[in-house]
Amino acid sequence: MQEWMSPIRKKYFKIIQNLTNNADIFSRMYTETGDKGALNAYKHYVKEIKNIKDFISKHTLFFFLCIHMRIPSVIFA
Repeated sequence: MQEWMSPIRKKYFKIIQNLTNNADIFSRMYTETGDKGALNAYKHYVKEIKNIKDFISKHTLFFFLCIHMRIPSVIFA
């Protein structure tokens, strides 16, 4: 993992990596077989990745705003 990653990004790094690998598997499966179930699984994983990344972006922005405004870190516990 990278030094610059925020704690929340570090927490979800492996999860996103796993979901991405799964999406790749189902994408390949769909292109090889044309199976609609594989396409649905692919879309599901992509949606989960997007949701997690959106959550991380919002949380990271909030975290850095609080640091900038010197709000106590107690609220992050």
